Amino acid sequence: MRFHISNMNCDGCAKGVAASIQQADPRARAEFDLERREVTIGDASAPAERIAKALCDAGWKAEPLPA
Repeated sequence: MRFHISNMNCDGCAKGVAASIQQADPRARAEFDLERREVTIGDASAPAERIAKALCDAGWKAEPLPA
């Protein structure tokens, strides 16, 4: 699954996004493209809706992207 995070623009932001993803799904692995403000999540067992909610609850403006 992939998300565009419009308010993620630095390594510190990426760490915060990763922490939010890990809170929703400890098995998930995140890869970041800061230039495009995208995160690709692999090995996730949680549904995309749960991860999106965790991101939004933490203040990240997450929009799902097509696979």
